[in-house]
Amino acid sequence: MDKILQQISDVLKPGGKFISITWSQPHFRKALLAKKKYHWSIEVLTFGTGFEYFIYVMRKGENLSLQDQKIEENSYSTSLHSTTPTVEEDSEDFLYSINV
Repeated sequence: MDKILQQISDVLKPGGKFISITWSQPHFRKALLAKKKYHWSIEVLTFGTGFEYFIYVMRKGENLSLQDQKIEENSYSTSLHSTTPTVEEDSEDFLYSINV
């Protein structure tokens, strides 16, 4: 996932936006997105009732908020003290295996 996000960041122009729409909640998704090396800010919007969609808008050339910087720092320090991944990448591949 890191390689994909880095490539997205590389092709975005300053002021460009990358939008991700998912069911993945911010405490999972932001741990993947909130990294200074991508050089973007993150805005989270929600849509829907019952089952909410989370809309992540990353803007190239803007800094991470202080809150998002702390997410990156906590993720990094946790990974130094753990042999297991701190964030499991969610996969929506399960949709292909549902038999209706």
